Amino acid sequence: MTTPEGKLKAYLVKRSRELGLYAYKLSFENRRGAPDWMVCGNGRLCFIELKTSSGALSAAQKKVLSELGSSSGCKVWVCRSEVQIDGALGGLCYV
Repeated sequence: MTTPEGKLKAYLVKRSRELGLYAYKLSFENRRGAPDWMVCGNGRLCFIELKTSSGALSAAQKKVLSELGSSSGCKVWVCRSEVQIDGALGGLCYV
């Protein structure tokens, strides 16, 4: 059986494809705290961290997500449900 976070990952990838978006799994070399995903399409980009309903962000994740949000001009999302994933992806679909 898939983990709760694995189910969210599968949903993110599936919805991205359905919407014509591109989802890329992220990791930063020699640095902790990278968001799980970068999703782009229609000239827009966002970063998504997937967490279960009880999952907490680490200090490193909070720092990196804050840096990305303030310095990149991109939206940064922490998604804990399919509804939140839809909200994050919806912002990339409308120009």
